[in-house]
Amino acid sequence: MAMNAFLYDVLAALFSFVVGIFFREIRARGSQHIPKTGPVIFVAAPHHNQFVDPLMLIRTARRRVGFLSTQSPWNRRYVGTFIKALGAIGVTRAIDIAVKLPVRIWLPDPANAPDLLEAVVGSGVDVDFEHWAKLGKIAPGHSLLLVIPPAAGASGPGTDVTLEIASVEGPTRLRLRRAVTDTDVVTALSLPTGLAARVAPKVDYAQMYEAVYDRLHAGECIGIFPEGGSHDRSELLPFKAGAAIMALGAMEKYSELDVKLVPVGLSYFHAHRFRSRAVVEYGAPISVPREWVEMYRAGGADKRAACKNVLDLVQAAVANVTVTAPDYATLQVIQAVRRLYRPLNRKLTLVQKLELTRRLMRGYLHYKSDPRVKDLEQKVLYYNQLLRYHGLQDHQVERTAIGGMRALGLLLYRLALLTLMGLVALPGTILNAPIAVAASRISKRKAKEALAASTVKIEGRDVLATWKLLVALGLVPLVHILYTLLTWVVVRFALKWPAPWTWFVPLFELTALPYLSLVAVSWGETGADIYKSLAPLLYSVLPTRWTSSHNLRQVRRQLERDLNDVVNDLGPTLFPDFKTFFLKDTEIPAAQQSAAGLQRVSSWVTSWLVHPAGAAAAAVSSSRSGLQLATSAVVARAANLVMAATSSASTSPTAEADQLDLTPFFVSAPHSHAASPTSTTARSPTGTGSPRTSPASPTPARRVHVKEVAEESSDDDDGLVVVKAADVMKNAATVSQGPPPSSPPAPAPSAVVANGVPAAAVADVPEPREAAV
Repeated sequence: MAMNAFLYDVLAALFSFVVGIFFREIRARGSQHIPKTGPVIFVAAPHHNQFVDPLMLIRTARRRVGFLSTQSPWNRRYVGTFIKALGAIGVTRAIDIAVKLPVRIWLPDPANAPDLLEAVVGSGVDVDFEHWAKLGKIAPGHSLLLVIPPAAGASGPGTDVTLEIASVEGPTRLRLRRAVTDTDVVTALSLPTGLAARVAPKVDYAQMYEAVYDRLHAGECIGIFPEGGSHDRSELLPFKAGAAIMALGAMEKYSELDVKLVPVGLSYFHAHRFRSRAVVEYGAPISVPREWVEMYRAGGADKRAACKNVLDLVQAAVANVTVTAPDYATLQVIQAVRRLYRPLNRKLTLVQKLELTRRLMRGYLHYKSDPRVKDLEQKVLYYNQLLRYHGLQDHQVERTAIGGMRALGLLLYRLALLTLMGLVALPGTILNAPIAVAASRISKRKAKEALAASTVKIEGRDVLATWKLLVALGLVPLVHILYTLLTWVVVRFALKWPAPWTWFVPLFELTALPYLSLVAVSWGETGADIYKSLAPLLYSVLPTRWTSSHNLRQVRRQLERDLNDVVNDLGPTLFPDFKTFFLKDTEIPAAQQSAAGLQRVSSWVTSWLVHPAGAAAAAVSSSRSGLQLATSAVVARAANLVMAATSSASTSPTAEADQLDLTPFFVSAPHSHAASPTSTTARSPTGTGSPRTSPASPTPARRVHVKEVAEESSDDDDGLVVVKAADVMKNAATVSQGPPPSSPPAPAPSAVVANGVPAAAVADVPEPREAAV
């Protein structure tokens, strides 16, 4: 079935809009690698979000992509209609038509007969493979689908294994086409209890491959998920050979073709949650050597070798654009490390965070036997336990250090703002509540059904987002039309308004309802961020919490120092560009970073959160003019004077918010470290020696970061940043007039930063992170 370009473009625009509402932010990386013309096969993994994954490629690929779709959704009434309209190619998989055997099977003699399986007799079921063969239920060429359980002590689902039947040799015996050689499979099948199995007839994929070859010959694009079905595991499933066969087969049939395989990595931050974030990363295109095509043409062992070569190449390329972990526990540790590690004291972009996570995972797997790495892992796990005990998230810890009165004022302000946000979002929330409830319940029910029918899913989360979108697509127009009809009935019969108003009011409502829904989404998510930011403020207001929050901050800062030391020591040995990666041209220029970092991409009401000087805050948060940059430089210089004059001061933990440090706000300002008499020289994250307060030294006075973070969203991505612009301007005006008469003359900021330490000695030493990455 050929792709209808016009219909594809219309549906692509519709689904891109819907996906853009579901996700708060979608970033595409490496789009320049996609060939603008010619045949392309997009090989995407991991397949964590069922029908949403293809939509992410449709939105970001900039080319029309026809995906391979299994028969299960293809045959559904409504879903199948959309899939066909998007130019998908249907595939009937063996697993979709497999039937469970009523008996278990085992391998009685793996040493002498590794290709002979027997049925486990004595289970109360009459076994007669020969009779089943006459009925066509089992025959040569059929496949046995097994699930190998995980190794002892391991968690998660088992591994799928497919064995091909060569012949039926008696009522209880089956001969395989190839001997079982895999150690794990042999071990599992050798148990007398055997394994459950399903049998599937031989599937002829010739028609499907011919359709793919014709698409590629026409210069079109094909999308494929080589793992097969969707799943919610932390590691990639074994790749199927389909992508390799498609590329080699098309180039064999049409010798002039040059098929490119483009690896695609799909990374979600809480894929199933509404208003989460996603990154789609495209790798460099892969060309298939002509000698491999000739090997494929030769058939036999050469054909299998050619397919294996292409598949290995694709797997390696996909691995470079994905983040995988051996298990969820490891993934959680790495995510915690990523939040704690802050290279160059800079705010990372979403793409850089993804790359940092990938590199940390590779480093952990490479150095996991290192004693320092093991020690850090235990400390991170302990820190996570402390966070759960206190009911805080990592990015909220430093926010607990705000002074009591200041925290109280900010708490009251945000409560008032939260009330305003709630009132604005309330109408749309109430009107769309039935849709949200229905989407949640139906998606959870579908997740349970998918989990019961799958051998690889863990919780079935990979179908949640899909069904939420499907339910919303169906119910939103129906519910809005229902509201409009009800309004018409009330206006026409209950209120008995005259004819023009009878039609005008319902039509106005039908137009206004989508707008109210979007307002509820935008203002509601901002209100949710503000609500989550109240916890650290409560810790700052309640005196009973001051000691525990102070101890938690100390634990975090010490862990951050230890982590930076280890990462910066081991990182360069594994990544040659370790020290330069985060300074690439794709990074926001330093002169603009403070201004650009103030606004969250998806929140257009951020400027309302500036407390309390609205006009000054707007100038700081949105201005990109030369005057703003010049002002930044003046305030940065003033900040150096303040730090030089107050560097020797110290306060108690309950008064940590009395001092202001503007340095982290302006990238151009040098970093300062207040040294105490008992401080020791420790290795900085960049490897240079500089004074640093040791864990045993008195607590240094904390300088409040001028960026007041209301909340970094639950996935610890770019958060809602609130700037106390009034404090910035007030302090800039004060210190620009010079230090007070009672203060000693402040040294030039370029020469001395704090406690007589030259700026050159600490310029490269990052501060302990004041706001979460």
